[in-house]
Amino acid sequence: MTLYEPSAILIMFVLVISILNIILFFKIWRMTNDVKGMHRLTFLKEGIERKPNEKLQKILDETISKELSRQ
Repeated sequence: MTLYEPSAILIMFVLVISILNIILFFKIWRMTNDVKGMHRLTFLKEGIERKPNEKLQKILDETISKELSRQ
């Protein structure tokens, strides 16, 4: 075996690490979407607690229906 010829173990190791990195990327991506949803729900909770006017109430109702339909 020469120095430039990759071994099967090294190839398998790199392949496994690459697949795990791709999985991690998509998990983090999904997690950032969850944080956005949590931020929206916090905004809604604060808006509901402050007794909103009619215009804000309409926006809150639309946002609540959008968030509920996402899940």
